[in-house]
Amino acid sequence: ERMEQQMYASAFKIVTVGQGYKQQLMKRGVPEAKIQIVTNGVDRELFVSHQHDESVRAQYGRGKAFVCAYVGTIGLAAGLEVVLRAGRILKQRGRDDVRLLMVGDGATRERLERAARQQGLDNIVFTGLIDRRLVPQLLSAVDACLVHLRRKELFESVLPSKIFEAAGMQKPIILGVRGHAARLVNEAGCGICIEPENAEQLVEAIEKLAGDPDLARRLGRSGYDYVRRHFDRDQLAEQYFQIIREAIETCPIVV
Repeated sequence: ERMEQQMYASAFKIVTVGQGYKQQLMKRGVPEAKIQIVTNGVDRELFVSHQHDESVRAQYGRGKAFVCAYVGTIGLAAGLEVVLRAGRILKQRGRDDVRLLMVGDGATRERLERAARQQGLDNIVFTGLIDRRLVPQLLSAVDACLVHLRRKELFESVLPSKIFEAAGMQKPIILGVRGHAARLVNEAGCGICIEPENAEQLVEAIEKLAGDPDLARRLGRSGYDYVRRHFDRDQLAEQYFQIIREAIETCPIVV
């Protein structure tokens, strides 16, 4: 902690990815004027303008099913036990027209996949780890994206990059993250916010989007327009470069 404070004191500027982290730094005594925010963003070339891929949908979506995908690390922080609970509720309701797609790997994947298999939850599909370059192709084939973290205060200042990737692909978002991420999704009008780890609300959000394709399209388009205006990675990189340039021009170099 002492080294951390020394680094804060000696830095010309401190760059963080969100307002929540800025507030935490200020609570630790870092002057507000020293802190700059450069958020995560979306790679326009990678995550925009991909055509709907029927081959991917045939592999994972099972025909005309509504597909809600989680794409990312399947670890403890993500709290994806909620997906299994949602899968059970959907089975109980006879919603054979819905598939939950789990894309990625992590510390809890094997346990969750085994539990889903033991419980007969064939409406949940685990893809395992895939090449990141294929993620846009996969996202093009799904109907909605789940972004979720455990219900912990720590995560209220987090702004997951998955939000930008889903929005860049014009996909409606079901967000199970409190705090800054929820405020952004509401401001962008790009999804439905639920309480983290609440399977009933997750199912309600899925059923709402599955039952109203026009709403799903509107949310997807709104998110796309929002990230193009505010979270273009090239523009954000230029902001970061300007901060570095100012530091070089202002601070003496000690050799």
